Amino acid sequence: MCRQIKPVVMMALFLAFSLTARSKPLSDSFFIGKPCPQLHLRNIENWDKKDAFLQDFRGKWLVLDFWNKGCVACVGSFPKTNALKAKFGDKVEFMLVALQDKEDAIHPLWRQYRDAQKLTMPCAFDSFTFQQFGFYACPRVIIIDDKGIVRGSVYGISDSDMSELLAGKRQYLTNPEPIAFDWRAPFLLNGNGGNDTDFVYRSVIARWNNSMAAFRPGIVAYAEGLDLFQASKESLASLYNLAYFGKSMFAGGTDDPDYAKICLKPVLEMGDTSRFAADYPSGQNLFAYSLSVRGGGLTSWLIRETLQHDLASYFRYTAAVEIRDCPYLALVVDDSARKKLLTKGGPKFYFVGSPHGNYSYSNTTIANFLFLVGQSFSQETILVDETGIQGNIDITMTQLATDPSSVLNALHANGLNLVWRKRPMRVVVIKGPGSAHSVISIPDTTNITWR
Repeated sequence: MCRQIKPVVMMALFLAFSLTARSKPLSDSFFIGKPCPQLHLRNIENWDKKDAFLQDFRGKWLVLDFWNKGCVACVGSFPKTNALKAKFGDKVEFMLVALQDKEDAIHPLWRQYRDAQKLTMPCAFDSFTFQQFGFYACPRVIIIDDKGIVRGSVYGISDSDMSELLAGKRQYLTNPEPIAFDWRAPFLLNGNGGNDTDFVYRSVIARWNNSMAAFRPGIVAYAEGLDLFQASKESLASLYNLAYFGKSMFAGGTDDPDYAKICLKPVLEMGDTSRFAADYPSGQNLFAYSLSVRGGGLTSWLIRETLQHDLASYFRYTAAVEIRDCPYLALVVDDSARKKLLTKGGPKFYFVGSPHGNYSYSNTTIANFLFLVGQSFSQETILVDETGIQGNIDITMTQLATDPSSVLNALHANGLNLVWRKRPMRVVVIKGPGSAHSVISIPDTTNITWR
């Protein structure tokens, strides 16, 4: 497989893919609280049969976990799902359903994770089932009870979710009827994406739950000139970054003008930081925000200013942007490996393999390579090239992308290392109630030089 992968292009595709996944309603074939339609799973591995039908699971619960090779969250959940399978034993069958790709890269990727993580759960390589139920983006987890009734359609399932369902403490994980969401209309009004009573604060701040849609634009600038700005399934840290920097991610990778000049991990100067402990699989400590201005187009500054005030009004924290010494990961190289890594030539940006498993990258820039490496770390982690290598490189990585230690080992095998260092960056400093920080007057961040 040969493709050109550049950070800006990859992030744009990721954002577009994510928005499609989150805004698309469920197929009419699935209704919460109704019998599951006929099901035929094909090409199953790690199971005693190659095919399975819905009646094969009668008498036990069935959890279908849909995934594809490009989904970081999906492969990252494998160990957790495997642990749930071991805990619930014969009561629940956990079945992965993989979307096959034309290069069939998903098969070796699955086997790599299966062998390295000693996974026992079965996996059906079945694109037909994806098409049958209208699933084209992941993650998507469907829970069916021992009588064939659909009990939930969520992005991930936890130990407590499954335990409460089995014990009868909860009837459904999501509302009995799927809730449609249109990102162009105000969130949580007139039934759009949830109930009107879900409001916490209006313009709107709402606590996110699995019945709501997710919409994470990463920047406020997308709403320039519109009457509506929205972000949903966001951590509190992400909302503060949107409010003060206008972004919650570096969409352009190292090409972003703010990259390594701002730090996206806020400094928390307060006693209780539990509200900032976001958990995406369970939905804990996640929020939705919506701002609509009738009769006038929004500007990025107006969105940021209003969001700053709304956060201060509800959460009672005070915040300001300060220059602090912030941590980052420096990519360094052994002197003996520097010459070996230099490209031998050939087509530029030649990529073979899976970005989440083993891959080779030929005649590529350090920036392109660092973008892929960065997918294995948290969103706010900053990676900076301090190798001093001039020109493009050739490199082969043998790794599990969801395991940072595996990535570090693969880097080390190439004579590379990631070292924690600090440099002055702009960062949002959030303090507990009573501080006198301003929440409005924030200078521009793009022209701050490194020390």
